[in-house]
Amino acid sequence: MKTLHGWYTFFTYLFRYLFSKLKLVSPPLVDENCEGLLHVLGHFTKWNRYIRIRGAENVPLDHPAVFCANHVMLGDPLYVYKGIYDASNTQIKCRAMTRDDFFKGSKLGSLLKTRLFDADDFMLTLGIHGISRGNVTMPQMKAFVGILVKGDSFLMFPGRTRSRSGMFFEYRGDVTEPGGAAFFLGMAQRKKKDITVSVVPVSRNYNPVRDHTCMIHGEEVFLPPKAGKEEQRAFDFSVVEKIAELAEICVPQVVAALIYTVCVHHLSDSISDSLIKEWVKKVRADSTHPYWDEEDDVDLNAAVEMSLSFLHERGMLDYTNGVVSPFTDKILTVPEPEVRLMKINPIQFLTNQLLHLAEVTNDIQDVVLSSELNK
Repeated sequence: MKTLHGWYTFFTYLFRYLFSKLKLVSPPLVDENCEGLLHVLGHFTKWNRYIRIRGAENVPLDHPAVFCANHVMLGDPLYVYKGIYDASNTQIKCRAMTRDDFFKGSKLGSLLKTRLFDADDFMLTLGIHGISRGNVTMPQMKAFVGILVKGDSFLMFPGRTRSRSGMFFEYRGDVTEPGGAAFFLGMAQRKKKDITVSVVPVSRNYNPVRDHTCMIHGEEVFLPPKAGKEEQRAFDFSVVEKIAELAEICVPQVVAALIYTVCVHHLSDSISDSLIKEWVKKVRADSTHPYWDEEDDVDLNAAVEMSLSFLHERGMLDYTNGVVSPFTDKILTVPEPEVRLMKINPIQFLTNQLLHLAEVTNDIQDVVLSSELNK
C-alpha cells in the first residue's frame, strides 16, 4: 500500500505541476507530498532498502540550520536529504542548493525545458534553488537567507562540486575554498535579530562492497554575532574540517590502501588473504578514529574477503584460492584529472578517501612496511 500511495502522490504532484503551467491550478506544495515523493525516489536510489543513521541527536528540531555535507557520489543530494529527514523523525523537510546550470548545455536539459515542463522551475517547486558557481547574484543569495528567516533549513555542499578522485573535498577549476555557509548565517542574523541558526556538519559514507550508506550528523556549530569577513571565512574552513572528521572508515577502504602501499613499494607480486586479514585487524585495533563501519566490525575476516572479491571483479587484482595477486601497473597508473576514478581504479579511489585521516594512513603504512614482505 505504501508503494501504491507513493506512486499516486508522485503522479498527482507531476500532473498538478503541469496544470499549474497552464494557469488552471496553483503549483503543488512539496511539504504536503514529501513522504510519497521520497518513497518513489527511494525505488531509484535504493535508500528504501538501507540507510544507517548516526548522530541523529545532533539534528536541531527547534531552529533552522544549514546542513553542510561532503559530495563524492552522484546520489549524495538525495541521500543526505533523506538522512536529515529520517534523523529528524520526518520533521525536517529541508530545502537544497544546487548549481544553476545543472540542466544547461545538455540534451537532457533541452528535453526538460518546454512550455509545459521546465526542469529548473519544477526543481523550485521541490524546494531546490539554483546558485551560480562563478557569478553569484544577490537574489540567489537572498533566497537562501529567506529560507532560514522563515524557520526552514537547507542543504548545501561547501566543496561546491563532486569529488572525482574520492577525496573528501576536491577543489577543481576556479574553486579554491569552501562555499560560504557563514554568509547565510550572518545575513539571517542581521535580518532577524532574535534568530537562532546553526550549521550542522554531515557526512555521507558509502561502502561499495555492501552497497550501503551511513549518514553521520555532527554537533551543530554557531557563528558569533556580527562576525566579520575573515571570521566568516575561518568559520567556513572549520566546517569543512568538521565534516571530514565524520568520515566512517570501511574495510574496503583499508584493504585498498594496504594493497596500494604494497604496490607503491613493490614489495610482492602476491599476498595471502590471511596476511591481509591480520593487517586489517591490526589497523582496526590500533585506531582511535571514532567512526568505523559497524557492519564490517561484526566479522572483519568476511569483510576482507568481500572486499577482495569486489576488487577482483573490477579487474584490479586476482583473488584465487586465498592468494591475492595485485595488478601493480594498473593500480599505480595515474589517470587524467577529470576521470571518475571509482570506475577505472577503485583501489586509488578508496585509498584517497582515507588520505585526510593521517593517523589511519600512518597505521596502514606502518603495518605493511613492518611485515615480513619488507624484510
